[in-house]
Amino acid sequence: MKIFKQTVGFDEIKGFFLKRRPLGKPVDGIVHKVSSPGIRFLNELFGICVVIFALFAFETNAFSKTWKIMPLGNSITDGIGSSAGTGGYSDDLYKLLNANGVSFDFVGSLNDGISPDPDHEGHDGYTSEQIDS
Repeated sequence: MKIFKQTVGFDEIKGFFLKRRPLGKPVDGIVHKVSSPGIRFLNELFGICVVIFALFAFETNAFSKTWKIMPLGNSITDGIGSSAGTGGYSDDLYKLLNANGVSFDFVGSLNDGISPDPDHEGHDGYTSEQIDS
């Protein structure tokens, strides 16, 4: 029976690359021991399943649904004082999300500005207390 000297642990995932380390060495003051190759296999399988599930969940949820986003604030949200006459920061946010393929819809009771989706809740002159209420 061959005894494995290295394993891949799910606690060692860094940037989607799996790092190998010898068994029985201290990691953060804890010595990890594996009793059998079967247990080692289950640990490795669990780690791989976690990564696959996370990637699948991110892919199916983040880009396949339409996100409802409410630009909220005062004049910076409304676009008052903007040199380009745009809809405040929401215009840049629109371009950024659109360039990354995110499906979204700005929502709010106001809809002025030149952005392709001008909906927002930007109330000129409001204080943070008024926006919070």
